[in-house]
Amino acid sequence: MTMNLHETLWKIATDFNLDADELIRYADADEIGGYHTNPHFKKFECGAIWGVEGQIIYALVCALQPENILELGTLRGCSYAHMEAATIVNEGGVITTVDNAHNADFNMDAAEYLRTSDDTWDFVFEDTGHGVEITRDIWALAVQRLNPGGVIISHDAMHPTVGIEVRTGIERAGFSPKYYLTAPSDCGLAIWRKPLDTTVSTRKSVTKTPPRKTKSPATQLAAKRQAAVVKVAVDRISNKEGN
Repeated sequence: MTMNLHETLWKIATDFNLDADELIRYADADEIGGYHTNPHFKKFECGAIWGVEGQIIYALVCALQPENILELGTLRGCSYAHMEAATIVNEGGVITTVDNAHNADFNMDAAEYLRTSDDTWDFVFEDTGHGVEITRDIWALAVQRLNPGGVIISHDAMHPTVGIEVRTGIERAGFSPKYYLTAPSDCGLAIWRKPLDTTVSTRKSVTKTPPRKTKSPATQLAAKRQAAVVKVAVDRISNKEGN
């Protein structure tokens, strides 16, 4: 079922026990944009995520405040821009990018990277080749490295042509995520969250960033969002080097 942005955020909040009003507030502050069929609203070319999908990702990163974010598939830098803006608002968070054909931190196959890396992650966004086997392998490997409470998202899970391959790959990996299609996008997101484990920690021992400050009130949040948008626009959007 296709929903509008606020309906999607309410559904995500219900599915994952999050604050819907908070998600909506964050999403409404994100004006980075993305792909759109209407040239007036299009900020990124075809191949990038839709603007509403970027707002969802931005809102989730702001709300969950992940320390370690992994982006598998960069292409036009759109999803990176939304996630980077969120980490600026959060005053913390590191993004690692992997892509075998575009400028990224690691220029290699996503599954190969996951097989060789010993890092763990709090938030994984996947937008790669969308075949059944590659999606299966990425989910099977990434979830092993996902910290308790961590989130993994696949793009194009509801796409009219490749969506069935994405969904089949996820199912063959053994997972049953929630699916969201948000107008005007025809791509959709698959979202799964690893259960919290309060007795066993799978996190690597890493140097911790300083504690984050208490979330700012709306006026300060808006100011930080403006600074984030400017920084991302200068550093990432203009050179188009990365989804």
